[in-house]
Amino acid sequence: MITGWDQFSYSSFIFDKSGRKIDEICYSNQTKHLPGRSLSINNQGDAAGVVAYAATTDGVGVLGAKGFAFFWDHSRQALLSLDNLCGNQMYYSFATKVNDLKQVVGVSETVDQRIGSERQIWHACLWEKGQVSDLGVLEPGEDSIAYSINNEGVVIGMSGDLFKTTGAPEASGQPFNWSSDIGMQNLNNLIDPSMGWQILDIKDINNQGEVVGFARKENKTFIELIQPIGSPKH
Repeated sequence: MITGWDQFSYSSFIFDKSGRKIDEICYSNQTKHLPGRSLSINNQGDAAGVVAYAATTDGVGVLGAKGFAFFWDHSRQALLSLDNLCGNQMYYSFATKVNDLKQVVGVSETVDQRIGSERQIWHACLWEKGQVSDLGVLEPGEDSIAYSINNEGVVIGMSGDLFKTTGAPEASGQPFNWSSDIGMQNLNNLIDPSMGWQILDIKDINNQGEVVGFARKENKTFIELIQPIGSPKH
């Protein structure tokens, strides 16, 4: 199944492998139809993404800057808004990935404010069984974002000063993986240092624990399939 969105109708859709539309995902409050983007789908047809509070020329505005995370329950045909870490709709969040166990990850504003700035600090978060959990950060950074979660509950993402000037994360920081038993770890610390690799950015993880992203070696950058221990494969 495939999910995506239409910037003109402000709705998201789910299609089967034949291209037939099987779900249309939209969110309406008491006064208007709100734009949204479905960013992930699992094997059951559940989806996750972001609903924006206001439409702009691209249909949703700056991703995650003025919206809230949602979960689409395919079996119930219901769109559920997900709580942010502050428990207050004045703060924003967006979801990036849903696994087959209906666990959703993404990012949320926190109640903390960056020193000397009006911009809030954002943290990676996990939505599970109606609860939202803060996954924390890697020091000395202030922000984090979760990009993916596999069916083992392992989360990957980036941590650092990611949201300095915009509502979307900047391409900087340290890669992490997170699990409920160990917590957040710097993924570069799990690579054999004698191999000379530095992981720059990561985007997804499969159920075997392999991570795809960008890594550098000898001043050259590669798209890599990264294993937790040992050398990345390219």
